[in-house]
This record gives sequence, structure tokens and C-alpha cells, in this order.
Amino acid sequence: MPARSDDGHAPGRTDASELKELRRYIATKGLQGSMPDWYPSMQAAKYLNVPWWDLLEQSVWYRDKALIAMSAEAEAQNIKPS
Repeated sequence: MPARSDDGHAPGRTDASELKELRRYIATKGLQGSMPDWYPSMQAAKYLNVPWWDLLEQSVWYRDKALIAMSAEAEAQNIKPS
């Protein structure tokens, strides 16, 4: 886990800059901006409908499988039937 300052933020990052970078990352589908290390776990918890802090206590297998399912579902929407 990255080092954190006393206020819980990664060194050199503020909530405003993290928000800006994540918003840009989401809007451009990863072409610009950056994704914080916590974001995939938070998305997986949302997908699994469990509290984020509960998912963090589980094996990463659950997070990884949720992320695979999310990716597959998103990519399948772009496949045009022949």
C-alpha cells in the first residue's frame, strides 16, 4: 500500500487533484488521467454489492473475478451480432 500522510492522502496528492485525474481517466476510458490504486477495489465492491471495507478483508480472488466480469460485460456490449 502506498505511503500516506497524516491526513490519509498519498504524498503530493490532494482530493481535488485525485478527483480531477480520476474524472479524466473515466471520461477518456483510460487514455488520459490516472486511476488511484483504490478505485478497482471500490468498483468491484460496488459490482458485488458489498461494502468496500468488507471486500478489502477478503481474498483478492473475489475482487479480481468481479473486475473480470465487469470487463466482459462492458466489452460484450460493443460486440455486434453477425
